[in-house]
Formats: sequence, C-alpha cells, structure tokens
Amino acid sequence: MIRILFSSFVALSLMLLAIPAVAEEPEDAKDLPVPSQGGMTAHIDPETGELIPPPDDYVPERIVDEGMRAMLSQSVEGLEFVTMPDGSVQVDLQGRFQHFNVARVGDDGQVTGLCSSQLQQLESFLVAKNRDGEEGAQ
Repeated sequence: MIRILFSSFVALSLMLLAIPAVAEEPEDAKDLPVPSQGGMTAHIDPETGELIPPPDDYVPERIVDEGMRAMLSQSVEGLEFVTMPDGSVQVDLQGRFQHFNVARVGDDGQVTGLCSSQLQQLESFLVAKNRDGEEGAQ
C-alpha cells in the first residue's frame, strides 16, 4: 500500500514539474506596436515624436471603402426577382441595401451615434464639427 502511495506521489510530482511555468508579460509588452490594418492613420508631433489628435481640418482620404460603398448601394440593377408559388417575391439583394452604425467621441467624452444607409450622411457625420468646434451630431 505504501509502495502504491509513494509511486503515485512521485508520478504526480513529475507531472507537476512537467507543466510549463506561466510566462509573465514582459514590462515592455505594452510598448509593442499594434498590428497594422488598412486605413489606420496616426498623427505625430514632429518636434516631440508623440502621438497627437488629428488637426481640426483633417479629413481622411477614405472614410468609406469600396466594399462599404457596395453594401450601401440601393441599385436594383442585376437583381433577380423570383415569384414564389404562393405569390410572394423573393430577391437576393447581393449584399446591398445595408445600414451602418457609426459613432464618434466628442472632446467632452460624449459618444454620438448614427445609423444610416446614405453614404454622404455617414461621411458628413464622421467629419462634421458644430459651430463651437466641438464634435456633435448635425
């Protein structure tokens, strides 16, 4: 009996030693760059090299990409309408007629959102400033 207990203890000890130690995150890990993605921009102060907020007159080159444009399309060109046996009509919208929810954070920390299917409305919302220079819904 003691021999079985001792063998079990030795086996358990060896298993515990075989478990790799949990690696701690290195101190400089928080300083590592975020993986880049298409459309990312950064504004850097040329004197200090620090990240800064975008200038007030900054307008991104491309707020809405071509994929989003296709999803916002409300063209019926090329869509196939199929009349079902019960008289209802089925249409494959091919990814069109979508709505987008967008949000922005104002200088005061207030989050403002918009849901729209209109390209110009979405772009205007994302770059608009009100008369006081603060971000806000227009």
